[in-house]
Amino acid sequence: MANPKKLRCSCDRANTLSRRMIDNLLIPLIIEDTDLHQTFTGQIAQKYTHVVRDLPPNWVPAVIDQFLAFKLFGPDGLALNYFAHPLILRKSPREQEYLYFQFSHPWRFAFIRPQAVLGNNVFEMKNALTEESLLLYSPGIAKYEALGGMSLYFALLASNGDCFQTYGPISYFQGLQPYDLLFFAQQLEARPLNLAELEQRLQQDPLPFMALFIAAKFPLTYHKTDLLVINQSELGLEKFDPPRWERYFFLERKEDLYKLGLKHWRKGPHFCSCYFSSQEQRLIVGSLTERGYNKLVGTLAELGFVLPAVPEIRVTAGGLLAAEKVLRKKIILNPYEQKFSPKPAPDSFAQPDDLKRFTELLIPYLNSEAEFDLERLAQQADIPYETALKLAHEIRKTLHKIN
Repeated sequence: MANPKKLRCSCDRANTLSRRMIDNLLIPLIIEDTDLHQTFTGQIAQKYTHVVRDLPPNWVPAVIDQFLAFKLFGPDGLALNYFAHPLILRKSPREQEYLYFQFSHPWRFAFIRPQAVLGNNVFEMKNALTEESLLLYSPGIAKYEALGGMSLYFALLASNGDCFQTYGPISYFQGLQPYDLLFFAQQLEARPLNLAELEQRLQQDPLPFMALFIAAKFPLTYHKTDLLVINQSELGLEKFDPPRWERYFFLERKEDLYKLGLKHWRKGPHFCSCYFSSQEQRLIVGSLTERGYNKLVGTLAELGFVLPAVPEIRVTAGGLLAAEKVLRKKIILNPYEQKFSPKPAPDSFAQPDDLKRFTELLIPYLNSEAEFDLERLAQQADIPYETALKLAHEIRKTLHKIN
């Protein structure tokens, strides 16, 4: 078993070499010799100015240095270009050996979560995307762990031969889950991805995932023991026989669309429902809890249909909001749902579908006590501002009852 005290000594030596050889030497060299600094800074300004506004002032310079170090010692291995540089050749054999070792053990970005606390800032961690276990020394993560309630960390990992250490800023998340990351990447790429493809995408271009730090304080939301999470899958359905479905569902119809609310499960917190378009021959099945989705899987099996055990779309309310904020777009998961969600008058109570959509947008702000623009959220939910005031009041009352 690793000795945390010995690991700390090894890590302190590596930190000294890192400051001397990377911070004070290689990063200034790569800034001087390439346009990577300007290019990366331009990408931040072009794509993520709206994110930067809500992040700490030192975030941009910190992630720029982190990105440059990744280009030096990550898959691109640009450090190789400097091993024959006069400034490097003047360094001691020990200092040069440190650079060679880092080059031969490529750095990588990772979303990680603690599995065990070994003491002295040493953790057994698991990579949330690859399931790999690793030994990590990190005073930064120790500080966040002392606060409690973290779901994931995002960091640039480097090996010193005895364990891993982090380089540059560490992003913490209070609620994001691995499936939120997969959902984000799929929205980013506009195509389905698996975890292996997500890992590859992360190493190719870490900037969008760096920008997810805007969701650091988006919490998970529970109704008693049920985590509120969007679960959705689709089926192709050529024929639809309403009387057959009425045994299990309440049916509503609008033109070529049907809404099927699962009996005893169609209201909160589960909101189990199906939407069928006879024109598109498409059935969308969804729930706001895992139990609800599993109930839908079982119910459709009785009707002779096979739903995937793992939903095709799985995302928390915070994960959905994070994707919308970073990518600057409204994400419609179910285009049929809005057809059955009439906008209430300002003096009416919220209907379940209205509460569901507005809850997805508003809950992360309410739980984290962060500031928010109610008018902008009202626009995202396609409801009048006056109605948003009413709905926000109802949601606060609902959350109070839940807690």
